[in-house]
Amino acid sequence: MLVKAKNNILICLSLGLLAVICITGCSRQPLKTGIAFLIKPSQTDSQVMTDIQSTIENRLHTNGISNPVVQILGGDEILIEIPSVMDINQLISIIGQQASVALSQAQISTSTGNPMAIKKGSALVYEADLTKKDPSQTDAQVMAAVQSKIENRLHAYGISNPVVQIWGNNQIFVEIPPVNNANQAISLIGQVALLEFKEQQRDASGNVVNDADGKPVWIPSTATGSDGTTVEALTGKYLKSNAAVTLDSLGKSEVSFEWNAEGAKLFGQITQRLIGKRLGIFLDGVEIAEPTVQAVITDKGVINNIQIDEAKILVNQLNSGSLDVPLKITMQNDFQS
Repeated sequence: MLVKAKNNILICLSLGLLAVICITGCSRQPLKTGIAFLIKPSQTDSQVMTDIQSTIENRLHTNGISNPVVQILGGDEILIEIPSVMDINQLISIIGQQASVALSQAQISTSTGNPMAIKKGSALVYEADLTKKDPSQTDAQVMAAVQSKIENRLHAYGISNPVVQIWGNNQIFVEIPPVNNANQAISLIGQVALLEFKEQQRDASGNVVNDADGKPVWIPSTATGSDGTTVEALTGKYLKSNAAVTLDSLGKSEVSFEWNAEGAKLFGQITQRLIGKRLGIFLDGVEIAEPTVQAVITDKGVINNIQIDEAKILVNQLNSGSLDVPLKITMQNDFQS
């Protein structure tokens, strides 16, 4: 139940055995009853935020709350968790009193992040590395694309009602209900899933160049684009969103994929050049297949020698598209009851 309090603090009350999300990255047991909420000060420089955090902690301790969580999130919000329910107005009075310079300067306003009450599942906060974005896109465009792709991945995984929210400038809050393999689902969310096609580097004599460990050096496979001049690297961005798990003649799983027109043009040139040679397929920089090219291929291809579970995840990622920027988990909590 959400209650907007008189000082514009967003409150989330748990009822019965509902667990209020704890997004602190700690190993504590989740709250079974209590209050959790976020506040967003109008001034968010580090010293003001630290002063507000300290002031709130002191006020809660003074009023008999011995183990509250008061944590700065993303530099501009403060998460507060109270493990025991008290009168709401009393709590607001304790936290919102304008007695200290820090709080009077803050002018607390409603947070853009919404704490959610759940019974079971996982709550995570991801941080996007916006330094890796395409310069032609704004931060807001990239974050919206990441949000959409995460939602698509979770829906394809069979999660029909995930919560995926943009927090601030570079954070994504994700809440998912219980699933059979939570770690797999969480891994699915945060992987960039950039599919790249590479070939073995060769010297002037046509011999494969090896690195210091004696392993072949792989370089991006490139070809001339449809404009007749631009040289482009072949990646998953040219795939149609219709990849599927199929079976080969021996009944083993494989992933079939199809290129769009530009990808087909590139793939045709590359496979023609590499007949009899290895074509490396890499996912997020890790080699997942190394087939020998047997013939010129244009619009379709397969990735074989892959386990069925891995094939399903790969299909999901290919169809939803690679994330525009890398993500890292900054906070995670799993609720059991």
